Amino acid sequence: MIGLEAGQSAFGDVYAWFSRLLMWPLTEVVLEMSWLDEKSKERILNETAETMISVLSKQAEALHNEDSALVALDWLNGRRLPTPTRL
Repeated sequence: MIGLEAGQSAFGDVYAWFSRLLMWPLTEVVLEMSWLDEKSKERILNETAETMISVLSKQAEALHNEDSALVALDWLNGRRLPTPTRL
């Protein structure tokens, strides 16, 4: 048996897209701050980008099942489990 899967290869792209999506508002706000020097802007954006997903993950883990319900499930370019195939 051989497991074939193509959707998992898209996960890195989806993860990068989601990270950029989450960072977009902060990036727009920080870059508009004329009183903040360029080095500080870069540091704020880099440190936030490095911790954004882990902080949100911890917050999501703290949610109780009854506090949230599945609203939408995106296909995200074929992300799914591998299926064994007989040759």
